[in-house]
Amino acid sequence: DRVASLVDGSGSMTFAEWERRSNAVARSLVELGVAPGDRVALLLANQDALWYQIAYFATQKAGGVAAPINPRLARREVAHILENARPRVLVAGGDQLERARDLTAALDTPCAVVGPEGGASHTWAAMEANEDDTFQVQVASSDLADIVYTSGTTGLPKGVASTHENVLHIPVTPSEREDALLHAAPLATALGTYGAMIASLRLALTNICLPSFATARFAQLIGSHRPGWLLVVP
Repeated sequence: DRVASLVDGSGSMTFAEWERRSNAVARSLVELGVAPGDRVALLLANQDALWYQIAYFATQKAGGVAAPINPRLARREVAHILENARPRVLVAGGDQLERARDLTAALDTPCAVVGPEGGASHTWAAMEANEDDTFQVQVASSDLADIVYTSGTTGLPKGVASTHENVLHIPVTPSEREDALLHAAPLATALGTYGAMIASLRLALTNICLPSFATARFAQLIGSHRPGWLLVVP
């Protein structure tokens, strides 16, 4: 019943809820046709960080390859990533749903759009309505786990592929006391996915996510939660 993730202003979930919800969504992804090695694109801003975390691990459980897309990227850059990744499913936040529909419609391969409300081909609620007991498609440590794209500051974004073994190669030991990590890093980046989300999980920390950095609010959260870990830009 420990809190695994808290998104300031949006809600929280426990480790047990994270497990159950990702199991249900993994089953739904398989029912949507996701097979081992298929890409699942994640176009979600930090206000939807709970669903980002659920969808990322649901993709792993379904045997798929997560392809996070930073929603701050320009339309041309997002279109390039989708053309390169060729996802079977795209999970979009409410603020990204319109361009998600438009850009996937232009692809020459079918791509289902999952979103929080009407307009998506499948809703978050429907994806979570599946059975939520333990679920895991068998994968090998050498299989791809995710493809994280560069920011594209010197050209179009380029995908950096990591295997399951790569992703788990974070030399950390779980914290011996209940603790937390506070950050405002965009989860759909290498820093956010590995430095915030996966590191927190490996350390057994509560991941406290600020949707966007605001100095005063960041300081308030330090005071109220007293996290032992901070992830900030130098």
